[in-house]
Amino acid sequence: MFLKTGLNFLKQHFLFILLLILLGIYGYFLFYHIGHRAYIDWDESIYAQISKEALLNHNYLSFTFWGNHWFEKPPLMFWLTIIGYKAFGINELGARIFVPIFAFGTIVLTLALVKKISRSLLAVTLTAASFGVCYQFFFHSFFLEFDIPVTFFVLLSIYGFLLALEKPKFFYLFFGALGLAVLTKSVIGLLPLPILFIYLIISRQFSKLKNRHFAWGIGLAAAIILPWHIWETIQFGKSFWNSYLYYHVIDRYTKPLENNGGPFNFYFPILWQNTVFEILLALSSGYFLIQSCKKNFNYFLLLLCAVFIFLFFSAAKTKGYGYIVVVYPFILAMFGITLSDLLNKSSSKILKNFAILILLLVFLGLGWQEQNYKILKLENSADSVYYDENRSIAKFIQKKYPNKPVYGESWVEANLSFSYYLGKPVPVLAKDSPVGRNLPPDYFSKPGYRVFHQMRRSVYDFGEYLYIAP
Repeated sequence: MFLKTGLNFLKQHFLFILLLILLGIYGYFLFYHIGHRAYIDWDESIYAQISKEALLNHNYLSFTFWGNHWFEKPPLMFWLTIIGYKAFGINELGARIFVPIFAFGTIVLTLALVKKISRSLLAVTLTAASFGVCYQFFFHSFFLEFDIPVTFFVLLSIYGFLLALEKPKFFYLFFGALGLAVLTKSVIGLLPLPILFIYLIISRQFSKLKNRHFAWGIGLAAAIILPWHIWETIQFGKSFWNSYLYYHVIDRYTKPLENNGGPFNFYFPILWQNTVFEILLALSSGYFLIQSCKKNFNYFLLLLCAVFIFLFFSAAKTKGYGYIVVVYPFILAMFGITLSDLLNKSSSKILKNFAILILLLVFLGLGWQEQNYKILKLENSADSVYYDENRSIAKFIQKKYPNKPVYGESWVEANLSFSYYLGKPVPVLAKDSPVGRNLPPDYFSKPGYRVFHQMRRSVYDFGEYLYIAP
């Protein structure tokens, strides 16, 4: 009797149980050893240092990087990182904790969006499984970067817009999330606005904007966005806007900056991250295009989000591998809905369930075995070992030579991660440096100079200063 009851329960709630298992697996991937790996260059080490300075200096509005004013990003993620530091200490766990939280929230919110559009638990489960073949989403969840958090708020804003189409009071959610997205990554947070207007024009629903909730929603977004920007303007005036807006937004979009340029098709090979993903992208794009032509406007909204965001970043002259992360929830939602709709056309329940099981096994198997982005492999990679050395070398110097100047042979040795762990910026030993390049000619071969050695780098003591070199 007990066995029969259990089997009936499993049969009735099979998809829901699978969904919970998938979420458990993703939670493991996202939070496993997030405080174990050393900081990497560039952005992660910069953001960790800025947050540390803000906390130690009790300056939570105007940020500094090694004591110099820093205007590149808005404050929300720095505030959250500071909260992480206060909760877990000034360490890697404290710095990173909110990124996997936002990543897990993005997965759950994507499933809520799919449930709202399709009203199908099968579509929700298949969407969850599709995250298994989106390796880059998880990869960018492992570090202190802002792409995952802004993805969450952009997705939340679009979800709020979808709800507002039925109940206008949800425009508060749309604009509230939009305001938080702007406070996370500046202009990128405004992406839902053009999507909203394009959707309303195509669907001929512009009358939806003629209500008080939309107007008050704009006021809510302004109340979230403006105070910090006004404060920075009062404090720094033109220098703030020249850096924050003109250089880091306008110039980045119109010029290839900091050796990060790329052609219009830069993101195409990134998007084609594996064969299964390519097949599903082609299949779901075609299916959603057909549904959009049939005036299925909920499907059109997902397709519009995916296409607009992808083209927006493709048109930018400065490219970054993490920028395109914002598009993945919409693409994966398309995967799940497409597969669900096609499977539901089957007249054979046994064949349908068998296909569902195969898809889940393939998606999870690929996600587990992927070598380039899998968290268990990441921390054993050559790059991870290199950054782990930063902590070891810095700890040695702080203990044995706390007051000696430290120089690097090149930027590779004097990297941002090493500077963070050492607690001070490490200049490159150039001809115009205070000590010049008058190195002892036999420093490499004479044992007396080398006082510490790692796999890739060594510490040399030249009396007045220390030298980091291979």
